[in-house]
Amino acid sequence: MCIRDRYDIEWSPYSSTVFASVARDGRLELWDLKESLLDPIYKDKPAENAKWPMKTVVKFSRHNPILLTGDADGDIQVNRIHGLDGGNEKEENEKLIKVLYPNGYQRMSREQNESTA
Repeated sequence: MCIRDRYDIEWSPYSSTVFASVARDGRLELWDLKESLLDPIYKDKPAENAKWPMKTVVKFSRHNPILLTGDADGDIQVNRIHGLDGGNEKEENEKLIKVLYPNGYQRMSREQNESTA
C-alpha cells in the first residue's frame, strides 16, 4: 500500500520502535520496527468483499495500553494492546543512544565541539 493511502500515523508513547497507521480502505496496522521493517505485527482490515469506512485518525492512550481509531462515519474503535509496554524509559533511552552512537556517547562542551570543527 502506498503512503498516500495512509490517513494518519502515530508513534507509540511506550516504545521507540512501535507505531500505528490507518488507511483509506479502513485498515489499521500496528508496526514494530524491531520485529520487521516490511510487515506490520498486527493488521485489522475488511474481509475480501466487505467495505469499511476509511479510517481517518489513530491515537495511542498516554496512560493505558489502548489504541483508538476514528473513521469517516464518525465511529470510534477502541483496541487494547498487550505486550508493547516497551520497558522503562531509562532502558529505552540507553537502547536509543547505542543505536545512534555505536562508538559511544560523550557529551562535549561547546568549546570542545568548536575546537574539533
